[in-house]
Amino acid sequence: MSESTWTRFFDMSSGGFEKTNYAIIWIEAPEEQATRVFENVFDIHPFNITCACCGSDFSVDVYYDTEAMREGDAIISKEDVVNIESGFSLGAIEVYKGGTK
Repeated sequence: MSESTWTRFFDMSSGGFEKTNYAIIWIEAPEEQATRVFENVFDIHPFNITCACCGSDFSVDVYYDTEAMREGDAIISKEDVVNIESGFSLGAIEVYKGGTK
């Protein structure tokens, strides 16, 4: 189990469609920093409201372990966060395969 702060972005499919290729995206950073990284990587503001009746495009939650991660979730690690904030682009997004992160 990781002893880090993870921010989970859960695509609410507002407006009837997912906003990325991933239903759930985990970023290993506190919410404010993770939101900046999310916007940089996906060019989407997670608190946008696509459909007024559906609410925000993403539900955003902070976790202090990785127990809620599920197979197929996208992961952006702390190392990737540092690289993205240093101006480097993210090569490929890691997909969680189960087990312990």
